[in-house]
Formats: sequence, structure tokens, C-alpha cells
Amino acid sequence: MEEVLNKIANVHLELLFIHPYREGNGRTARLVATLMALQAGYEGFDWSLVDKRVDEYVNAIQTLDVALMATLLVAALVR
Repeated sequence: MEEVLNKIANVHLELLFIHPYREGNGRTARLVATLMALQAGYEGFDWSLVDKRVDEYVNAIQTLDVALMATLLVAALVR
């Protein structure tokens, strides 16, 4: 599970970093993360749990902190 979540976290951060548009990049990154989770056999993420930790989420994005993003995703993972 850890390897899968680290890969999802990395892709999520990269999409947020490289996506050229201000609007829609978060939704796109979340959709891709959810798709990756589904492909790995999980039921997706409860993004409301990530939204409750918005300061950590923004910090992970701004610093490209894969470990922190993975921690947030593990907490939001629907199994």
C-alpha cells in the first residue's frame, strides 16, 4: 500500500505543479489520484478529510512534499 500511495502522491503533486491553468487543476489532480486508487483496488479517497487538513495539503503542494501528501492520502483512503 505504501508504494502505491507514494506513487499517487507524487503524480498528484506533479499535476498540481505543472498544470498551466489556475482553475481546474485541483479537480483534475484529484480525479487522476482517484483513478489511480481505483486501479490499485481501492475505492478512492474521501477528499473532505483532506480538505479538513488544508494547511498541510497546501504545504505539501508548495514544498512538493511527497511524504506529507502520502500521509494525507492514506488518511483519506476509502478501503
